[in-house]
Parts: sequence; structure tokens; C-alpha cells
Amino acid sequence: MKYFIAIIFFLIIDVSYAQDFKNEISIIQKDTTFILSKENSEISLQKKPFSIQFHSKFDNAKKDQFNGLKVTVVKNNFNLAAVEEGIPISLIPFFEDMVALPTQDFGFYTSVLVGNYNHHYLFYEEETKRNIRLISRKNDTGFFEWEISKFYIEDTETAIESLSENKLIFIFLNDYNSNELIDADELHIVNVVFK
Repeated sequence: MKYFIAIIFFLIIDVSYAQDFKNEISIIQKDTTFILSKENSEISLQKKPFSIQFHSKFDNAKKDQFNGLKVTVVKNNFNLAAVEEGIPISLIPFFEDMVALPTQDFGFYTSVLVGNYNHHYLFYEEETKRNIRLISRKNDTGFFEWEISKFYIEDTETAIESLSENKLIFIFLNDYNSNELIDADELHIVNVVFK
């Protein structure tokens, strides 16, 4: 009986800790902050640089713990019907591991690639193994930032100020519990309208 109570206690702690994570993503432009807490939303931005801030666990390649935020940016709703809660991540073409985009030589993404079959993988393991900026840390979770000033669309790199697109769809996936499924609160699809 003593062991049974101990097991129940640890299960309750484990479940409450897993649910304690709030997958809120913030999009910040100058003095304006949009906090994305729903699965689907729409925001308006000026055609000026902005940043994305989010919480995630730290990567640990030695233990095969790959934690980070996957981000795909597309021009239209193509392929979005397959992206929903309960779906295995491996069945979503643009979130497969083999289509993650490589970073530049200095380890960061200089442009957001817009395309239907790839994603940016934003992670932080340590100061020399990262592609995003660490703002703060608490235990095994960090608060990170990705600054965006350019897009790469149809083989052309463009500053946001010169962007011809007036709407892009950002798809954010944070598989926080690493179960390879889209669970509640792990997915955000955001229509970004540029003014």
C-alpha cells in the first residue's frame, strides 16, 4: 500500500508539472506585444522588424532530447488541413526532421524562409550550440527570442520593409513533452497581416 501511494503521488506531480507549461508565444514589434495563447489567431504588423519570444526546454543532444520550437511560414492555407491536435508530427510534411532548414555559418537564421515543405528549428543547448537568443532560464526551461528582419521568398531575400506579401501564415509547434504528437496547447497557427 505504501508503494502504491508513492506511485500515485509521483504520477500526480508529473501530470501537474506537464500541465504547468503554458505554450504562449509573443510577437513583439516596437511597443506592441501580441500574446498567442489560442491555437488559431490573426494579428496585424507593420512592415518593420519584429521578434518572436517563447518558452521551451533546453536541447540536450547527448541524451537525444531535442527540444525547441518548429516554425513554418507559408503564403496560403495549402497543407494546413493535416495540422491538428492528435496528429503524429511525422505525418506533417513540413515538420519532418529531414526538412529542417540549416542556419547560416554563424549559427543563426538571417531570413525567414517562406515555403510549404520546410521549417525552422529554434533551439538552445548552450552558448556555443544554439540558433536563438536566451533571455532567461528556470531549471530545464528557457525563455528565448528570434529576431526577424528579412524573408526569403521564391529565391529572393527581401527586407520586411520591401515585402510584397500582405499576409503570411506562421505555424508554431512546440512538442514540449516530446511524444511526437500534437497535443493540446502545442500548436499555434497565426495569420499575420502586414499593413
